[in-house]
Amino acid sequence: MAKRYRLVVFDLDGTIVDEESIWEFLHRSLGTWERGQYHRELFRKGLIDYKEWALLDASLWRGISIGKVREIIEDVSYNPDVVEVVSKLKTMGYKLALITAGLDVLAKRVKRELGFDFQISNSLVVLDGVITGDVKVRVPYPGKWLAFNKLCRKLSLNPTSVVAIGDDPNDLFEDAGLKIALVRGDREYLNADVRLDKSEFYKIPRIIERYEKTS
Repeated sequence: MAKRYRLVVFDLDGTIVDEESIWEFLHRSLGTWERGQYHRELFRKGLIDYKEWALLDASLWRGISIGKVREIIEDVSYNPDVVEVVSKLKTMGYKLALITAGLDVLAKRVKRELGFDFQISNSLVVLDGVITGDVKVRVPYPGKWLAFNKLCRKLSLNPTSVVAIGDDPNDLFEDAGLKIALVRGDREYLNADVRLDKSEFYKIPRIIERYEKTS
């Protein structure tokens, strides 16, 4: 019998890895968090848009070696049960994708290590091994659904054949066939089909399997 779902899309920060924001993690590691907090407040107050926020943050790292950033990123760990769940989903025949408003310096590492099929993320611009202070925004926040829709079109997939998993309401794309929220704090996940505590990550394959059988 044909599968109801063909693709599983995960958020990255706070979902696959333990850091809730790779931007904040880098700020703290590179000593730029005080200014980074100021930029974040400008965005939260609506005084700048996401691209302007990303550019302001990236400008703080101008002149830093991308090699140093990659070394810092190696300290980012996977959340419990992630490796096993990803492996299980692959053996179940699903394609896997990462869509994150975080940075490809981490997303590419995760894609390579865990064997994801696709990843869409934002990029620090690098020239001769050094960060220029510019950034390529492919996944805005909010607005991750734009990247999701683009991926579905690229793969000729109906969004209803996709499972969306994440810890932010913006990760649960409205048109996705199954939306699994990894509940964090007091956030509201109004359109979630399933709500899990992060300690219940291991349940994801079984939940997808159950929804497959109810199709």
